[in-house]
Amino acid sequence: ADILAKAKRRMLSLSLSVAENNKVYDTVLSAANLVNLIGDNPETLQIPAEYSNTYGAYQLGVRPDKGRDERQETGDKLLVTHHSSLVNGQSILDMLYESDSLRALYIMGEDPAVNFPDNQRVIERLKGLDFLVVQDIALTETAKLAYAILPASSWAEKDGTFTNAEGVMQRVHRVVDAKVQSLPDWQIIRNLALTMERDIGVKTLEDISKEINSQFTVHSSRPASKKRTFNPVKYIPGEEPDSEYPLNMVVRDVLLHSGSMSTRSKALDLVISEAIIEINEEDARRLRITDNSHVKVTSRRGTVYLKAKVSDEVSKGTVYVPSHFPHGQVNVLTNPSVNGGNSIDAV
Repeated sequence: ADILAKAKRRMLSLSLSVAENNKVYDTVLSAANLVNLIGDNPETLQIPAEYSNTYGAYQLGVRPDKGRDERQETGDKLLVTHHSSLVNGQSILDMLYESDSLRALYIMGEDPAVNFPDNQRVIERLKGLDFLVVQDIALTETAKLAYAILPASSWAEKDGTFTNAEGVMQRVHRVVDAKVQSLPDWQIIRNLALTMERDIGVKTLEDISKEINSQFTVHSSRPASKKRTFNPVKYIPGEEPDSEYPLNMVVRDVLLHSGSMSTRSKALDLVISEAIIEINEEDARRLRITDNSHVKVTSRRGTVYLKAKVSDEVSKGTVYVPSHFPHGQVNVLTNPSVNGGNSIDAV
C-alpha cells in the first residue's frame, strides 16, 4: 500500500486469473474504488480481454447484455453457449444448474462435464436433455454425452482472423490440412443452416470478413467523467470449514495446463500426469499423510481419490488441487457460486 501510494505513476491491471474468479465483479469494483481513492484517472485500471476474440465478439454485439430483449428475434435460432456467456437471457448457471425448461443445448469448444463446479450435477443435467450437440476439436467428456458430435478444425487447420486483447485484428493462416471430417467452425454452422433450409448470408470466408469489416469499430477513449462514485463491496463467505470438513480446498492451475484440453499434451504429461492434492506439512502429519500416498478427499458433494504432495507452499488448513485432469474428477467436490461468493470449498 505504501509503495502504491507513493509511486509517481501507477497502473493496476487485472489478469485472466482474476476474470475466472467467482468474485470477479466485486474484484473489479474494489479495484475501481482503489483508483478513485488515490485520485487517479480511470485509465489507471486496465482489464484485458479474457481470450482470443473475447473483445472482438463484444465489438460485434455478442455480449451478455444482448439477451432478453432479443428473445423474440432469435427464437428460431440455435442456442449456443461458450465460456461464461449469457444467451437468450440465460446464464451458464441458469442453463446447467437451475433451468428446468431447457431441453436442448449446442456447446462449442467447452467441456463442462469436466471443467465446471459440481460436475456430477452438470452431467445429470446434460444427460437429461432431449438433444445435446457438441462441436469441438477433440472427443471431450462432454462430447461423449452428445447425441451429435460435429468435429471442428483447430487453429492451425484454418484461415481467418481474431481480435487480440488490445482490440487489434490479426490474421490466422492455415499451416496444416484439416484431419478426416473436421471443418472450420463457420463452415459447420453454414452447412447446418443450409441443411435446415436457412440462408445466413455467409457462403465463403470472404463473406465473413466483409461482415466483420462493416461492423468492426475500435472504440476511442471517451473523456473521463469528473464524478467519482464508490461502490461498497462486502465479503460474502461461501462454505465454511467445520469439524466434519476442516480444510479449505482451493482449485488452482498447475504448469501451463488450462481446462482439460492441455492434458492431451505429451510434454506436459511427462512432468505431471494426474491430479494431486497439495497439503501443508503440519496438516499432513496430523492426518498421517505422506508424500505420494493416495488419499480420500470428501466434500459436501462427493468423494475422489488423489495422490498427495506434502508442501511448504500451502498454508495450514488449506489444500490445493488442480481440476484439469478428467480422470481426477476434482470438480465432483466443488460448488458453483454466484458473484461475490467465496469460491473455496470445505473438505
